[in-house]
Amino acid sequence: TVLMLLRLVSEYCVCAYELQLLAPVIGRNLTELLRTFNSRSYQLVLGAGALRTAGLKTITSTNLALTSRSLQLVLWMIPNIRVHFRSLTSDPLSGFDSVEKDIGHHIQQLENKVLSIMGTLLSDQVSEWDAKPPVPSKAFRNISRHLTKLHEAVSCVLPETQVRIIYETIHQNFKVKIKEQLIRMNIQNNGGPQHGLVTTEIIFYLETMKNLKALSDKHLSDKAMEDIW
Repeated sequence: TVLMLLRLVSEYCVCAYELQLLAPVIGRNLTELLRTFNSRSYQLVLGAGALRTAGLKTITSTNLALTSRSLQLVLWMIPNIRVHFRSLTSDPLSGFDSVEKDIGHHIQQLENKVLSIMGTLLSDQVSEWDAKPPVPSKAFRNISRHLTKLHEAVSCVLPETQVRIIYETIHQNFKVKIKEQLIRMNIQNNGGPQHGLVTTEIIFYLETMKNLKALSDKHLSDKAMEDIW
């Protein structure tokens, strides 16, 4: 769909160049086209409209990532489109500014949705986790599975920097949940048997993150996890 939009945008820009007296009208119509694309994308994905219109069973992380990437391409185009129209007309065409802001907000909402999904999945596992053999526990194996599946879904779509930001946020939220669970279970950093079990679980979790290469080294050291105690 975004490739079709690119072709339409190109046609609008060419038309404005050839009919410069109509450039302000063409520019406003183009902003409405971009706004409609953004709005429709929201309805289909975050609004779950694709469940009805496309027969999807669920909106996946891959759907969220693809939508985000498509909108990022549109967002990248807007400054160039704005420059093009400003060279043709003195009309400020402020619509480009507002649609640029709307698309940027939509992209952030998509990322927040991914984080919300993962937050719920990991929180559910941590809540069910108990520090006892065998290690790694079922809960931590499920956490590893969720992290791996998300990476498979987004790493081939989103830029590496965005993937890293997403995983850094997931990592920080995970540490908060683990800390809360340790307090509930009254497990302390005292070198005891339960402390040893927790340490082994954490090592398993960090190995998963290392294998995914989704976090920088500063987040993967033993000291980086000391604040869970």
